[in-house]
Amino acid sequence: ADLNNLKKSINARRLELEREYNKPFFEFKAKVNELIGIIDKPIEIIDTRVKQYEEEQKYKKRTEIAEYIANNTENPDLFELAWDDAWLNASTTMKKVREKITELDSQFTRELNILKDFSEYSFEAIEKYKQTLDITEAIEETKRLSAQAKRKAEFEAQKEAEKEVLPFE
Repeated sequence: ADLNNLKKSINARRLELEREYNKPFFEFKAKVNELIGIIDKPIEIIDTRVKQYEEEQKYKKRTEIAEYIANNTENPDLFELAWDDAWLNASTTMKKVREKITELDSQFTRELNILKDFSEYSFEAIEKYKQTLDITEAIEETKRLSAQAKRKAEFEAQKEAEKEVLPFE
C-alpha cells in the first residue's frame, strides 16, 4: 500500500511538472494556431476567387469552342459525343482545339460517307454511328439487320412452302 501511494505521489508530481514545463509550449502553440487561422482566411478568399475565375475562363472557352463547331464543321451534332473536357484546360490552346475539331469532323464525314454506301441499311448504320461514333459498331449493326432479314425471308419462304404442301380443306 505504501509503495502504491509512493507511486501515485511520484506520478502526480511528474504530471504537475510536465504541465508546468509544457505551459510555454502550449501558449506558443495557441498563438501559432491563431496566426494560422488569420492567414487561412485570405487564402480561402483567394482560392475561391481563383476557382471562380478558372470556371469563367472555361465557360468562355466552351462557348468559343461551341461557336467554332457550329460555324466550321459539317457534322456539329456529332461533337456532343466527341467532346473532350481537356479542350477546356488553360494549357490547351484554341489552335490545338481547332485542329482536333477539324480532324474529327473530317473523320466523321469520311465514316458517314462509308456508311451511306450500305444501301439497304444505311439509315440504321448512320443512326448507330450517331449514337456511338464507332464505325465498326455501325457496320456490325448492318450485318445484324441483314442476317435478321435473311432469317425472316427464310422463315416466310418456309411458311409459304408449308402452305403449299398442306391439302386444302
